[in-house]
Amino acid sequence: MFLRCRKRYGAPRLVRELRDEGHRIAKKSVARILREEGLAARRATPFVCTTDSAHDDPIAPNVLARQCAVGIFATTNFAWVGDMTYIPTRAGWLDLAVLLDLASRRVVGWAVGTTLETRLPPTALQRALVARQPAAGLIQHTDRGSKYANRAYRAVLQAHGIVQSMSRRVDCWDSNTSTFHFQRVA
Repeated sequence: MFLRCRKRYGAPRLVRELRDEGHRIAKKSVARILREEGLAARRATPFVCTTDSAHDDPIAPNVLARQCAVGIFATTNFAWVGDMTYIPTRAGWLDLAVLLDLASRRVVGWAVGTTLETRLPPTALQRALVARQPAAGLIQHTDRGSKYANRAYRAVLQAHGIVQSMSRRVDCWDSNTSTFHFQRVA
């Protein structure tokens, strides 16, 4: 049961689950068994804001504005969305910068590092440009973080004719591809 619940349930929740399945067991017995086996429920990680939008670099307008038409995004290399995330490993945290194509929902560029560095997003972008070779006019949408607003990153975009788009302030869902509202174009 503990493994089936992905190691997230402690004694109280495990007892409820076991009782729902018809087992008669005490909470203290479950707690004792967990302790004897060296098992402990994983705690939820607290939310941490990771976007540094308190910078003096220019902010690009929100070109996508979450209103995406299916007909427009039927072709690849029309719009890419980018973001950074942290991946816990046994050796420590890894930072991942990734770019997704909105049409194919595939990763087009990525970079990984052990520290949160401004070089990760440009590296991911360079890999995507080499792999996909998009035409000028591609929209690249990210959050307002300093890693995407800095001069070096904007220079790479400008050199390739890419239109930069950024989320609204305090709106992390703008660059999350699962939240884009797709509409049919007649």
